[in-house]
Amino acid sequence: MRITALRLRNIRRFDQDGVAIESIPAGLSVLAEPNEYGKSTLFDVLRVVLFEKHSTRRENIKRLASVSGLAPIIEIDFVALDKNYRLRKQFLKSPSAELRLLDTGQILKADGEAHDWIIDLIGATKAGEGPTGLLWAEQGSSMLPPDAGEPGKTLLAGLLEREVGEVTGGERARLILKRVQEELSKLVTKQLRPKTGPYKTVIDDLEQINFDISETEARLNSAENLLIDLAQLKQTIKSLDDPERMNRIDAEIKNANERLKESERNSERLEIDIDKFEDKKVEITRYKKDVDLHDEQVKEAKALQQKLESAPRNFDNLKFKNEKLKEDLETARISEVRLRNQRSEAEAIAKLCARVERESNAKKTSERLRQNIEKAELVNREIIILKNRLSNSPITDAVFIRIKDAQMEVDKLQERLSADSTTITPYLTPKGSTVVTLEGNPLTGKTDLAGTQLLRIGEYGEISIESNTPKDIKDKFDRAKTMLGELFSSYQVISVDDAEAKSIERRQIESRKEKLQYHLDQLAPEGILALQESYETEQAITNEDGLSKEEVANLPERSIAERNWEITRGDYDQVKDQLSAAEITYSNAQSQLNELKSEFERFREQYDKHIAKLGDESTWDSKRDELLLVLQKAINEKDKLEAEIEEKQNAHPSLEIAKDDVKRYEEAKKNLTNKLHEKKIREAEVKRDLAAISEKGLEEELANLKQKQSYLEKQRSSYEAHIAALQLLEAELLSSQKSLQEQFLKPVSNELGPLLKIVFPDAEISLGGDFNAEEFRRLGRVETIDSLSGGTREQIAVLTRLAFAQLMAKRGREMPVILDDALVWCDDNRLENVFRALRSASRDIQCIVMTCHEKSFSTLGAKELKLVPWPQHD
Repeated sequence: MRITALRLRNIRRFDQDGVAIESIPAGLSVLAEPNEYGKSTLFDVLRVVLFEKHSTRRENIKRLASVSGLAPIIEIDFVALDKNYRLRKQFLKSPSAELRLLDTGQILKADGEAHDWIIDLIGATKAGEGPTGLLWAEQGSSMLPPDAGEPGKTLLAGLLEREVGEVTGGERARLILKRVQEELSKLVTKQLRPKTGPYKTVIDDLEQINFDISETEARLNSAENLLIDLAQLKQTIKSLDDPERMNRIDAEIKNANERLKESERNSERLEIDIDKFEDKKVEITRYKKDVDLHDEQVKEAKALQQKLESAPRNFDNLKFKNEKLKEDLETARISEVRLRNQRSEAEAIAKLCARVERESNAKKTSERLRQNIEKAELVNREIIILKNRLSNSPITDAVFIRIKDAQMEVDKLQERLSADSTTITPYLTPKGSTVVTLEGNPLTGKTDLAGTQLLRIGEYGEISIESNTPKDIKDKFDRAKTMLGELFSSYQVISVDDAEAKSIERRQIESRKEKLQYHLDQLAPEGILALQESYETEQAITNEDGLSKEEVANLPERSIAERNWEITRGDYDQVKDQLSAAEITYSNAQSQLNELKSEFERFREQYDKHIAKLGDESTWDSKRDELLLVLQKAINEKDKLEAEIEEKQNAHPSLEIAKDDVKRYEEAKKNLTNKLHEKKIREAEVKRDLAAISEKGLEEELANLKQKQSYLEKQRSSYEAHIAALQLLEAELLSSQKSLQEQFLKPVSNELGPLLKIVFPDAEISLGGDFNAEEFRRLGRVETIDSLSGGTREQIAVLTRLAFAQLMAKRGREMPVILDDALVWCDDNRLENVFRALRSASRDIQCIVMTCHEKSFSTLGAKELKLVPWPQHD
């Protein structure tokens, strides 16, 4: 199929008047128009007229309708099977379809038959499949590789099989492989595990039979073990059920109970003695505390007695010391008053000297500040004048560079135009000057030509003129000249030299202004106003009331006066510290004297309390001896009780041991009875299990199970052999297809190779089983397609579509390549190479390019398509 015309009416922005693209050539053509022009609508319309039934009411058809609400109508003229056809479809209202043979006007098919005929011709049932999926690239998907689904892959494979063969690598082999894989998928998963179905049922049944056989064999083995257990149980029961053994245990229990009673009686007597022993220990502890308390009180009384004897002597010594400290304190107070007066006098003289010196310095400073103010005001006035000059001189260095660059661009373009200039000079009659036009404008005089321009001579026809001067160079020259004129006008200059002179003058003014500003900053760092405030402050100091000359003459030098002030201040501070220390020392001595008095009274009170408890000092030793005698008597009684307790404990076993003996023999009797009972119960259970096994006929059941096991194993082996055969066949078919893949892909690679060399001279591409590029090799490095930049992937996707189209055309299945705003990621150099590849491929195929980048595609060299009104035809 080769498209020759496309027409649409009542679709989106194209209302009932309709538009068309007529005379679409067999080779390369381009529709270059700005955004919102309707290019994507044209792409959608092509897919709708080919793939959508006229009777459909799908949402994409409703969105296609214009706001007028009229029925969308689409016509497409095309060449196929060496004949010219026209397919017309009307949607939504009075839907219809019609296929007409253009050479005779005969209607070949209508409605559903027309749709079915075009679908059979294309070889796909929906958009994005078959040839359109392989060859068409819509807006926004140009980076994606061609993907036409299974119909597209089948179409390519079918075209290639004519050279490679039909058996192993063809459709028949793929059908066989598909059948084998379907059969395998019914039996096993991809991991070769049994899948739900007859094969898994056999395996599950066999697993259950094996389990049942194991269970039955285990039960038969358990019957033999039960007979052995029964014999052992009878022997054990006979041993346990012995009257003499039970009588011996009863006798031991009786003797243990008698020993327990005797131990209980002895334990009661022991408890009484132990209570007495514990009481005696408490009594001894109390007597020891009495002795210790007596010794401690005696010791404290003697210590208090010594303190009371030494207190009067200490009091007299401290009182004498306190009198001496009082005298020192009075002397320090007199010295403090004297030095304070000397310090005040020296301070007054020093301040008076400082004031006289400050007034003298202020006069000098105010004079210097007055001179700086006058200089600063002169400099500031000159800076203001320079600022006004700068505001009236807009030619900065940046502006001059812009003007200079603009002039250089004009000169450069002028040279190119002069070198390649082509002109046309008309010699026309007055009548001819109104009918001869160049690009729609009357041709009245000598005119420079650029690019391709159209000369029209009235109603006689048109002449296309190819000029050596590219049109874009002429346009650039006009724009550059206009820009230069605007710059001259804007900055009020007449030439580049004039602009340069004014920029130099501005730089000199700026330099002078910067120097003056630096000088002003040195004179008045904080501003002229701050300088004036400082001058006024110094003037105020010089106007203070001064001293007479005689008073000033009698004053010492300021440094000597301040030195005297510093010395008297140090002497005063020192004596003041001494006075503070003396006051603190005297106060502390007074506190110590008062504390000593209080302490003496406290010692006297404590001593009297101790004497009241102890009595006369002559009785202290006798009282201690009495306490020691009572303590020793209690210790002797405790030792006697301890010996008696030990004797009684050795004479009889402990109560706990006697209790443990009784409990031990009773537990032995109980364990013997319980064990005999358990063995008898177990004996009954074994007899019952043996009876049950003999009734079920386990040997016959085991034989039946093994017969089923043999049958199922044969079934499993049959399935496994079938699966192995299918796996072997699958592996052989896959291996054969893999070995023939290179032969399958070689025709595609042959078509893609020359196109690839145009855009990527040093690169190679490996194709995968789906006919799309997988690896990109250049400069010795291998990269995956997904790792490449968006622009490179886009270019490879376009080249692959061109290769597919060339292959299909050579195999008799010609289809156009349609690119809707593809190649948007190309840089300028790469775009030129892609243009070469497009032109090379379009010698054999039809290629229609739609783009909004009019300027970039102006060098494509393709026939320009235009939207025209819907033509009148039958």
